[in-house]
Amino acid sequence: MKKLLLFILLLLAGQPLDQRLWAFEADHPECLVAAKAGGGMDISCQLVANSLLAARLIDTPMQIKYKTGGIGAVAYNHVIGVRNNDPQLIVATSSGSALNIATQKFGHYDVNSVRWLGAVAADYGVIAVRRDAPWNSLNDLVNALRKPSCSINIGGSGSIGSQDWMKNRPAGPGSRYQTDPDSLRRL
Repeated sequence: MKKLLLFILLLLAGQPLDQRLWAFEADHPECLVAAKAGGGMDISCQLVANSLLAARLIDTPMQIKYKTGGIGAVAYNHVIGVRNNDPQLIVATSSGSALNIATQKFGHYDVNSVRWLGAVAADYGVIAVRRDAPWNSLNDLVNALRKPSCSINIGGSGSIGSQDWMKNRPAGPGSRYQTDPDSLRRL
């Protein structure tokens, strides 16, 4: 039995269900990943697709398609400009993309240009060093970063000022791992 394609997401978001939504039936459901295959947004689409199929809210597997570029900006602008009224489409995005939207890095569209439904995953950061690195704890690494002669480079993804870059902020002022974020060398 086909029911509302977005039923689960609406429940997760705590949104009230309108009577019109119960009548919606998805015949070609699609989840658009705003990145390349294999990342967190891809996993989000797979989770939604598998959950809707397992709950028998859709009869056929949801198609998963990819629109890469601009850390989500290409997909965001495509959906608003081309597929804004497509009831078969949901889009997986990240909290990093949401930050870029809020800081107007995605063009003239803003957070009110789409209907936000809910969250099905979390975006975590990690600090990893080579096995043979001289640091055995976060304290060791932070102490090395505090030295004026520090030559450690920090790698990450995302655009400058995006959430992936902001994950260094917990090591900033007021933190027990306080460092000057502006002095960190990022790749």
